Amino acid sequence: MKKICLLFVSVLLLTGCGKATIQNIECSELDQLKEDGAILIDVRNISEFDEGHLDDAINIEYDTIGEKIGSVAKDKDTKIIVYCRSGNRSNKAATTLIDKGYKNVYDLGAMNKCTK
Repeated sequence: MKKICLLFVSVLLLTGCGKATIQNIECSELDQLKEDGAILIDVRNISEFDEGHLDDAINIEYDTIGEKIGSVAKDKDTKIIVYCRSGNRSNKAATTLIDKGYKNVYDLGAMNKCTK
Protein backbone atom coordinates (compact mmCIF):
# COMPACT_ATOMS: atom_id res chain seq x y z
CA MET A 1 0.00 0.00 0.00
CA LYS A 2 2.84 2.35 0.86
CA LYS A 3 4.42 1.81 -2.59
CA ILE A 4 1.11 2.58 -4.31
CA CYS A 5 0.73 5.82 -2.38
CA LEU A 6 4.30 6.83 -3.20
CA LEU A 7 3.73 6.06 -6.89
CA PHE A 8 0.51 8.09 -6.89
CA VAL A 9 2.20 11.11 -5.29
CA SER A 10 5.10 10.86 -7.74
CA VAL A 11 2.74 10.85 -10.72
CA LEU A 12 0.89 13.87 -9.40
CA LEU A 13 4.13 15.79 -8.91
CA LEU A 14 5.46 14.91 -12.34
CA THR A 15 2.28 15.86 -14.19
CA GLY A 16 2.23 19.22 -12.42
CA CYS A 17 5.75 19.94 -13.69
CA GLY A 18 4.55 19.95 -17.31
CA LYS A 19 2.72 23.27 -17.01
CA ALA A 20 4.37 26.16 -18.80
CA THR A 21 5.72 29.07 -16.83
CA ILE A 22 5.92 32.77 -17.55
CA GLN A 23 9.31 33.74 -18.91
CA ASN A 24 10.40 37.22 -17.89
CA ILE A 25 12.47 38.92 -20.58
CA GLU A 26 14.51 42.07 -21.09
CA CYS A 27 14.38 44.53 -23.98
CA SER A 28 17.52 43.03 -25.44
CA GLU A 29 15.57 39.82 -26.14
CA LEU A 30 12.59 41.51 -27.77
CA ASP A 31 13.86 41.86 -31.35
CA GLN A 32 15.00 38.24 -31.60
CA LEU A 33 11.67 36.94 -30.29
CA LYS A 34 9.80 39.13 -32.80
CA GLU A 35 12.06 37.84 -35.59
CA ASP A 36 11.15 34.32 -34.45
CA GLY A 37 7.47 35.15 -35.00
CA ALA A 38 6.41 36.23 -31.52
CA ILE A 39 3.29 38.35 -31.19
CA LEU A 40 3.78 41.51 -29.12
CA ILE A 41 0.73 42.50 -27.08
CA ASP A 42 0.24 45.73 -25.17
CA VAL A 43 -2.24 44.88 -22.41
CA ARG A 44 -2.97 48.46 -21.34
CA ASN A 45 -6.27 50.17 -22.15
CA ILE A 46 -6.88 51.68 -25.58
CA SER A 47 -6.29 55.30 -24.51
CA GLU A 48 -2.88 54.36 -23.06
CA PHE A 49 -2.07 52.42 -26.22
CA ASP A 50 -3.08 55.37 -28.41
CA GLU A 51 -0.71 57.64 -26.45
CA GLY A 52 2.20 55.45 -27.54
CA HIS A 53 3.24 51.83 -27.76
CA LEU A 54 6.14 49.63 -28.83
CA ASP A 55 6.61 49.00 -32.56
CA ASP A 56 4.52 46.14 -33.97
CA ALA A 57 2.42 45.83 -30.81
CA ILE A 58 -1.27 45.05 -30.90
CA ASN A 59 -3.62 46.08 -28.14
CA ILE A 60 -5.62 43.55 -26.13
CA GLU A 61 -6.49 44.73 -22.63
CA TYR A 62 -5.32 42.43 -19.86
CA ASP A 63 -8.79 41.78 -18.51
CA THR A 64 -10.09 40.58 -21.90
CA ILE A 65 -7.04 38.70 -23.16
CA GLY A 66 -8.46 35.31 -22.20
CA GLU A 67 -11.45 35.80 -24.50
CA LYS A 68 -9.65 37.60 -27.34
CA ILE A 69 -6.30 35.80 -27.66
CA GLY A 70 -7.74 33.17 -30.00
CA SER A 71 -8.30 35.81 -32.69
CA VAL A 72 -4.54 36.46 -32.95
CA ALA A 73 -3.00 33.20 -31.69
CA LYS A 74 -4.97 30.02 -32.26
CA ASP A 75 -1.89 27.81 -31.88
CA LYS A 76 -1.01 27.28 -28.19
CA ASP A 77 2.69 27.07 -29.19
CA THR A 78 2.69 30.66 -30.50
CA LYS A 79 5.27 32.87 -28.83
CA ILE A 80 3.45 35.70 -27.08
CA ILE A 81 5.08 38.72 -25.44
CA VAL A 82 2.99 40.91 -23.15
CA TYR A 83 3.80 44.28 -21.61
CA CYS A 84 2.10 47.20 -19.85
CA ARG A 85 3.03 50.36 -17.96
CA SER A 86 4.47 48.90 -14.76
CA GLY A 87 4.45 45.12 -15.16
CA ASN A 88 1.40 44.39 -13.01
CA ARG A 89 -1.16 43.97 -15.79
CA SER A 90 1.29 42.13 -18.04
CA ASN A 91 1.87 39.57 -15.28
CA LYS A 92 -1.88 39.07 -14.89
CA ALA A 93 -2.26 38.69 -18.66
CA ALA A 94 0.65 36.25 -18.86
CA THR A 95 -0.88 34.16 -16.06
CA THR A 96 -4.19 34.09 -17.94
CA LEU A 97 -2.44 32.91 -21.11
CA ILE A 98 -0.61 30.13 -19.24
CA ASP A 99 -3.91 29.08 -17.66
CA LYS A 100 -5.46 28.95 -21.17
CA GLY A 101 -2.74 26.51 -22.22
CA TYR A 102 -0.31 28.77 -24.08
CA LYS A 103 3.20 27.38 -23.73
CA ASN A 104 5.49 30.23 -24.84
CA VAL A 105 4.48 33.28 -22.83
CA TYR A 106 6.99 36.08 -22.25
CA ASP A 107 6.46 38.98 -19.86
CA LEU A 108 8.41 42.09 -20.84
CA GLY A 109 6.93 43.96 -17.90
CA ALA A 110 7.09 47.76 -18.04
CA MET A 111 7.24 49.22 -21.53
CA ASN A 112 9.23 52.29 -20.43
CA LYS A 113 12.32 50.17 -19.90
CA CYS A 114 12.39 49.67 -23.70
CA THR A 115 11.65 53.21 -24.83
CA LYS A 116 14.42 55.63 -25.56
